[in-house]
Amino acid sequence: MTQTTFMPALHTLWGKIRKPKFSRRHQRYNIDCDAELISTLRMVKIPGILKDVSMGGGMFRPALRYLVERDGEDAVLAIGSLKMAVKIVRTSPIGYSLQFDEALTDEQITAVVDVKNSLSTH
Repeated sequence: MTQTTFMPALHTLWGKIRKPKFSRRHQRYNIDCDAELISTLRMVKIPGILKDVSMGGGMFRPALRYLVERDGEDAVLAIGSLKMAVKIVRTSPIGYSLQFDEALTDEQITAVVDVKNSLSTH
């Protein structure tokens, strides 16, 4: 097989390989709720907003001018009196991506939304 006949075959092969579309495992709920992230490593309280939440995690936007990279840190997410153990899995320009140590149930997500609603009425 010569190089000229091999290259078109390789090109045809790459054309058939498609990247799967990204889809989340759990539905996300936009809640924009005041929250606090407490780093268990440094015992630092970080006020901010929980932008969205799902059964597996959420996005926390600190009320800071700049973000400190905290990938891999364990923390506690506090929304009012509700507290959840989380891991910071990624730091991005929009905030911290959080993964809950234990997946939330539908009832717990409802509780988070209820806490958000009770905090917004005060």
